Amino acid sequence: MAKSILSFILETFLLATVFILHIWVNNVLPYPFDHINLIFVFLFIYLLMGKNVPALWYALIFGLFLELFVSSSFGITLAALFFCVLSISWLLTYFLTNRSFYIVTLAGATGLFIYRVYFLALNSLANFFFKKSFLYTSRTAADYAYETALTALLIMVVYLFLSRYVKKLNPKYVRKV
Repeated sequence: MAKSILSFILETFLLATVFILHIWVNNVLPYPFDHINLIFVFLFIYLLMGKNVPALWYALIFGLFLELFVSSSFGITLAALFFCVLSISWLLTYFLTNRSFYIVTLAGATGLFIYRVYFLALNSLANFFFKKSFLYTSRTAADYAYETALTALLIMVVYLFLSRYVKKLNPKYVRKV
């Protein structure tokens, strides 16, 4: 009983810390670096560790809290993040099964691209049905490109660091089984 309560408190603290760091990065860092998506990095690393079901629940929780800070219609960020984590989980399970440095970086960039495609598609649908105007410009594409590149770079660095210490992330672990 005490172990489950402590686990719940630690998970809540971890989620709150990641969310606060994400908001801090978006509001404090200078221009291209403010597009780093720490929530996506956290969820992606969690998926790499093989914890698919908790990652989906965390995506719902993060999406709900992110809805408080975005200007798009309610539910778009939540749905895009959830379906993105679901898609990446499927990709990592059936297609990108190798956990090498290159595949992890490619999967991270692909996953963030999928997230942005879902987000733009859902936002376009909402704008079409509710007659809102959302202007897609070259600046939007540049911002998404910066976000994809910087987040994939951060995923690469975090993966390289964690693969030294977490046995499940180390590609040599697969050969020993």
